[in-house]
Amino acid sequence: VDSDDDVCIGDIYEVPGSTLKLRVTSPRKTTRHLDITNKTLPGTKGICHLVTSTAMAGWFCEVLSEGNMSEGDEFVLVERPQPKWTLQELALAIYGGEGDSSAYIRCKPSWGRSMEELEELIALPYLADCGWKQKLETIKRHNIERLQPIPYFTKYLPSHNEGTVASVLGVYGRGKDDDEYMHRVQVENATFQPLQGIKGHSFWHMYGEGALEMKTIERSQRAVLLQTVQNYRKIMQANFECFPETEMDVVLDPCFGEQLIIDCPDDICLGDVWAVTGSTARFRVTSPRKPCNEIDNRNGAMYGPRGLRLFTLPRGLA
Repeated sequence: VDSDDDVCIGDIYEVPGSTLKLRVTSPRKTTRHLDITNKTLPGTKGICHLVTSTAMAGWFCEVLSEGNMSEGDEFVLVERPQPKWTLQELALAIYGGEGDSSAYIRCKPSWGRSMEELEELIALPYLADCGWKQKLETIKRHNIERLQPIPYFTKYLPSHNEGTVASVLGVYGRGKDDDEYMHRVQVENATFQPLQGIKGHSFWHMYGEGALEMKTIERSQRAVLLQTVQNYRKIMQANFECFPETEMDVVLDPCFGEQLIIDCPDDICLGDVWAVTGSTARFRVTSPRKPCNEIDNRNGAMYGPRGLRLFTLPRGLA
């Protein structure tokens, strides 16, 4: 469309002479593939970062009534229930880095405004859930000044009955945001199963069909991807521009597609067996994770020696 006017959440548009009626639900949230397609650098210099934080990548609408539209038709605004929340203002509030400058660098959501405005946005009936309202609800849940993990995970060593006690900071399943390859959402009361990982979610890093093609032994040995906050701290110390600056950031939005993030004061070794207090669940450590290029893509890092993949791989930090 050709229009100089701002677009707001909830705007309703009609086409004269047609029964078509559309309602605006959200800006489009782009992926790193936009940088790849347009051959721009990842990070703050890329087109993905620019259009996400300014809502210039287009917007999504729901069809309120069916009808026809052709090139040259007029697209007429007939109702504006939320004039305060233009798409640009929404993108600025969530992806403009007002709550966290490092989140802005990584093109990740944050919140720096009042809780009243956060509640107001979450309550908007027209704002899309995927990529927007869900992100705001997650931010609300994690609106704490510091992490307060509950001891929950125990490593049992052959030499004695009780070993290291670690704290579970987050449990994550596959998200429904198809624009993000490793999108994760927090899961409550998760049940872990052999071969699959979290019940009700597909294999941790592959979609269903891909997972089924793997041999049973491979699926069994790679059912759960676990990450420690200690690993994240080491990566943060390397000062990657694209990487989170605080533990809260990674718990809010895991960087590597993991299913578990724990705070573990001890080293993790091959063959370690971990048990969950009050549960029958047990896990055995089988290998470090060998990351792929999606680690760089998802976090807006450079490829090659300066990227996250080649930094974390030889250090077992992925």
